[in-house]
Amino acid sequence: MPMRPPFRSIRRAAALAAALLLGHGSAQAVTFLDPCAHNGIELKADMVLGYHDPTGSFTVVPYAVAPPSADLVSVGPIGATVVAPVTTYGIATTSAITWLPSGGGAPKDVVRGEVSSEFEYGTPTGVRPRDSFRLRARGTASAFASLDNSAIPADAVFIAHASAEFYVDVMSSLSCKGDIFVAPMRPLAPHEVLLELKIEQHVGGVVTVIASQAPGDPGILVTLPPGAYYRILLNYKLRVPYGVDPDFDVDTSISFIEASTSTPALSPDRQVLLVLGLLAIGACALAIRKRMLA
Repeated sequence: MPMRPPFRSIRRAAALAAALLLGHGSAQAVTFLDPCAHNGIELKADMVLGYHDPTGSFTVVPYAVAPPSADLVSVGPIGATVVAPVTTYGIATTSAITWLPSGGGAPKDVVRGEVSSEFEYGTPTGVRPRDSFRLRARGTASAFASLDNSAIPADAVFIAHASAEFYVDVMSSLSCKGDIFVAPMRPLAPHEVLLELKIEQHVGGVVTVIASQAPGDPGILVTLPPGAYYRILLNYKLRVPYGVDPDFDVDTSISFIEASTSTPALSPDRQVLLVLGLLAIGACALAIRKRMLA
């Protein structure tokens, strides 16, 4: 029986060893936050909506407990925690509620809205290709003939905050320096007062905004070094002026996709696989040499 070409056998053994090594690494290399954020992901969402005197102004702090006016209602903060392997997906969402002007108005005068913060791990922990966030605010607002509780013409107001927070650990066996991709932000629509995204880094009590987006900004890639706490925050505000009709719809969606991590050093189990692969190549070559000399 003819003998197989020796170099073909060696190539097959080398390919087998490489497949074992690379295949083992690819099973761990997609999700970034599972191995690098052991405390999980904290999701939060809150909103304030209702009607407000158009001559007045007010500021709503994220996750404020009480609304600044009797004609406004506050919902949240609603929270959820996602920690693998207990959970691989989570969402913090306010219930969709409807608010009518307390002083009366047109039949279509209503403010309705909901806010959500959503996260899912990438494979193999979750089912998405990459770790994925979605912060969303949506609703409807109309102030055609709306009056507040003092019978004063009132604007329709909808304010939302949604966030995702996590700590990136320092690991001895893995480089937890990763990137996230923030999708482009759409321009402001009519009557939108505020639409912004901030990525904050918290280290030793010092908060630094390391990236931000304003309406119309392109997508950005942001590097997250380990050893820090991060918060991704969406701020949104809509104010529909008195006399505006028909209803105004809001649907703001922003997605975050973890892009990559720095290439780590070989972990001990991958080192063992590499050694076994090299030994397999050596054994194959030795067997071939003995057959040629026989």
